[in-house]
Amino acid sequence: MYILPSGFTGNNVDLIEFDAFKSLCYSLQGLGLIQVIELYKYEYPNNYYNALISDSVEKFNFYVNCYTSVCGFAKICDEETVFIDKPQIEIAIIELSQKYNIISSYSLNSNAEICNLKQLNKFEKNEVKNWFPQTIGGLLFSDYFD
Repeated sequence: MYILPSGFTGNNVDLIEFDAFKSLCYSLQGLGLIQVIELYKYEYPNNYYNALISDSVEKFNFYVNCYTSVCGFAKICDEETVFIDKPQIEIAIIELSQKYNIISSYSLNSNAEICNLKQLNKFEKNEVKNWFPQTIGGLLFSDYFD
């Protein structure tokens, strides 16, 4: 069971540097693992940075929660976000920077439940409970929190 990290909503925490995310993406491109198509900065009320990228198989998104450095990969299928694993890219990210925490597709696609909120403060719990998306990924990479 995945426990959501405190601060992922942006409550009383600062944004992580976009330049670090951008640098990571271009480092992965330099290794020949991906091609960066487009980078998206933080835009209120989103709680994530996003890169549209491609590898030798497909186009997909690389999301990083801009408050916690939690990250994951996803494809948009019929207007639905489906989280995916990219093991080769995940290994490279870990080798390039220990600051990112890559969450598995299994966890990101899992249903969000009250038990996932153990580390959140009272304000964050109330904020999440007011809008409870279907999945953990839907919480970590959301455009709801403001």
